[in-house]
Amino acid sequence: MEVIDRSKFAEDIIAIGLGEIKEVIENSKYKMDFDVELVNDKEDSFYMTLQDVENLRLSKKIRRKLFKTMFKFKINTNGTDEVNKLALIDYYESHYDLDLFSMIDYNMGVEDVMYALALLHEVGHIHKVLSDFSKNGYLKEDLEDKIEYQYFLITSLFPNMSFQTKFDRYRLLRREKYADDFSVRVFKKYFKEIINIFN
Repeated sequence: MEVIDRSKFAEDIIAIGLGEIKEVIENSKYKMDFDVELVNDKEDSFYMTLQDVENLRLSKKIRRKLFKTMFKFKINTNGTDEVNKLALIDYYESHYDLDLFSMIDYNMGVEDVMYALALLHEVGHIHKVLSDFSKNGYLKEDLEDKIEYQYFLITSLFPNMSFQTKFDRYRLLRREKYADDFSVRVFKKYFKEIINIFN
């Protein structure tokens, strides 16, 4: 199978997603100051890390007027592994009525669409974190999400849990569902712009 370096599209796709964050920043009583760093990786993974987050998960009594952090994107050059790909194709169709195969009509392959959605998903995490801080003055929901995620990790170690069950439970985690909703909404809203990036 041909390996295509889609990372050249990453910056433009992320910029579209970050455009959706402007409203959060403009309506916040807190100053928002953050950077996004892109890191290319040959691994089949996408993830975003929020650096220096622990000092923002503070007691409600301590409210900072400045949110300053770095979001680090680790992006691969190609796509997802085959097992996750099939599960994601079904997931997007059943939960969001998004037929990834129909994108061929716009000269976009399934891998292209999944790449765009994966990047927008990570921007969705940024959107959730900034909304959380803007609303609460500290990372209240992020801390709750972290606890929910740790519980998921522990229970997913049960040997009798199938891949599909783990996949479904993971996608229903609050932080993941939020990011999925965000990615699909932005993908549909800026569909023409995203098509132009790939063509």
